Amino acid sequence: MSEQEKIQTADDRPQMANPIPEDDGMAEGHGISIPEACRELGDEAEFVHPADLADHLENLSLEKQVCALRHMPTEDAAEALAELAAPWRMEGYGKRGPGAKPRLLKSVYLAEGALAARNRLLMEKYAAMQAEACAECWNTDDAELVVVAFGSMARIARSAIRKLREEGLKAGLFRPKTLYPFPADALRALAPGRRFLVIEQNTGQMVEDVRLSLMGENAKVDWHGVMPGLFIGADALEDPIRQACKEN
Repeated sequence: MSEQEKIQTADDRPQMANPIPEDDGMAEGHGISIPEACRELGDEAEFVHPADLADHLENLSLEKQVCALRHMPTEDAAEALAELAAPWRMEGYGKRGPGAKPRLLKSVYLAEGALAARNRLLMEKYAAMQAEACAECWNTDDAELVVVAFGSMARIARSAIRKLREEGLKAGLFRPKTLYPFPADALRALAPGRRFLVIEQNTGQMVEDVRLSLMGENAKVDWHGVMPGLFIGADALEDPIRQACKEN
């Protein structure tokens, strides 16, 4: 074989039967994408969440569903399939095979005693949820001020408290792990002899849960809010915590 015969041009090389476009949007940070070959005319190409993709897939032909699932990352395909099979989906029982019962969401029960029975069921469900309410206490044993914060604010507040404790201020952190139901019993256990400062990144939401939880405990509750959309560091919380520690 001559040297010229050994050299193949790009056009001579074997091609995939269903090649995936190079720019198919599957790069990290671009959501979940469906190649053009697996879409109907005018369909969306990218989806942020597997639930959005599942809504789209159920309207495609079986052939294009298979095509789309084959050309996306395995993890995304598995999540989309799980969403399609989710028991809460209201796509209509006709799509779930013969014998399937319709799924109906309602809040009005007109039969005698039906609404009362429903309310009892919901009360039992809430009681079971309350049993799972939990929180983390950090440096609260000797704390005179307990900062109550959750999520990213809790991590930032922890860093601020760590620095302030080096200054001699007795502050601790109460971090709810469940917000609903709120871990009221765990918070009330900290109430005697302590003040509380609620720090949250909104305009005042969890502070109401804290005040309700401590009602009747003669505990002072202050609030410091960080406007949603702002990015702050621990230094931004040091002064509010320091000031709350010094107040009587």
